[in-house]
Amino acid sequence: MRHNRIDNLAFTILHELGHIALHLKGNKEIRFMDLSKIEENEFENEANLYAQESLIPSEYWNDLLENYLPLSDKEICDFANKYRIHPAIILERACFEMNYYGIKTTIDKKLY
Repeated sequence: MRHNRIDNLAFTILHELGHIALHLKGNKEIRFMDLSKIEENEFENEANLYAQESLIPSEYWNDLLENYLPLSDKEICDFANKYRIHPAIILERACFEMNYYGIKTTIDKKLY
């Protein structure tokens, strides 16, 4: 693992499951992964979207955007409790989507 964060672990697992569900399920012979290069391609983008949607479905995310902004720890935790999603997953998606990693927070993201 690159990071000691619950959101990173959850996203990575679901990303890889996305490859299985989307790309390997119907064709077990396909070869598309090159671990020596990090680059975006159709397979990686699809697996990323699979993970993103699995962690926080679009309808939930739209609820956050419509009813929980501006974000603070309280809003993130209220949303997390409503949908039973770890607050760190919501926080990191918000940081990624809004390209704002400077948000002040007390939400614990560490795995151990």
